[in-house]
Amino acid sequence: DLPGNWTRAFEESEIWVDAGNKHVIAGGIICMDRGPLEMFVCPLYTKEHESVIAVNARSREIHATLLALGIEPGTPVQWEPEYKAASGPKIEIDIIWKDEESGEVMTRNGREMVLNSRRKREMDIDWVFGGSQIYKDPEDGTTFYYGDAGELVCLSNFSTATMDIPINSPQDNMDLMYEANTDKIPERGTKVYVVFKPELIPAEDNDDQNEEAVTNETEVTAEDRERITRAGVNTSTIAAACKMYKLNTGQFPTELSYLVEKPEEMNVALWAGPYLQNEDSLTDPWGNALRLKLDEADVRVEVSSNGPDGEPETDDDITGS
Repeated sequence: DLPGNWTRAFEESEIWVDAGNKHVIAGGIICMDRGPLEMFVCPLYTKEHESVIAVNARSREIHATLLALGIEPGTPVQWEPEYKAASGPKIEIDIIWKDEESGEVMTRNGREMVLNSRRKREMDIDWVFGGSQIYKDPEDGTTFYYGDAGELVCLSNFSTATMDIPINSPQDNMDLMYEANTDKIPERGTKVYVVFKPELIPAEDNDDQNEEAVTNETEVTAEDRERITRAGVNTSTIAAACKMYKLNTGQFPTELSYLVEKPEEMNVALWAGPYLQNEDSLTDPWGNALRLKLDEADVRVEVSSNGPDGEPETDDDITGS
């Protein structure tokens, strides 16, 4: 059974959010347990031949979910005019699986599964969220997130990496720095959960602020506290879906319903939805429709619930961004 504090973020992809801890979780399998590595984690059906884990999620979806939690990327590695390592928030990665023999749930830091080939010791550096790159076709406006081709969590430097290591790590097969640490990796085919744990926590914690605002104004029941938590997770998840929509289409949705059904005027090649399971999630736990707010520059999105009082633009509103 999955932990109760994990909330599913996407209908098709195996991505969950632990909003309280600001963690993103992706489900996958062990696809490689020996040999040289260029990746640690890749999306399914991309680079399993050089990755330890393949997850049933696209790199852009992991990116968007981190954004929804307030984790902003830095920059991917640069090669010209001179080498500049990837930068961004540090991301610790834990791997969770169930041992078949004992039935025990196991947790291991991802670095333990990787050996430095030159030093013959476990990897000792964390990944950073560089954020890959987006290409937009000038002819039809189609956008392509480069990390979707396989470069989700890299061990060799790629300018297309969603997450990379902030040191010079060559791609050339003769110079690969890392290999699978076979003794620390579960058997191939084992179901695993990859937990992305950002080191940098946003200065503004919407969930705490939401509950504090409600508490200051009203006497909050236990039922409302549970609803406030659910509303905070839901608004953040839908904000992530809006960012995913923008990665695909180049702009935020002007209506939240466009996350479920394609706008009539939208090019079918751009819209990659549905981004939510159904329109039920567009209603808050008190039965009121969620609100969408975009800034004039189309760079920030907010999704809000009216909160327990049911009135918009009051102190108990609950907002995800």
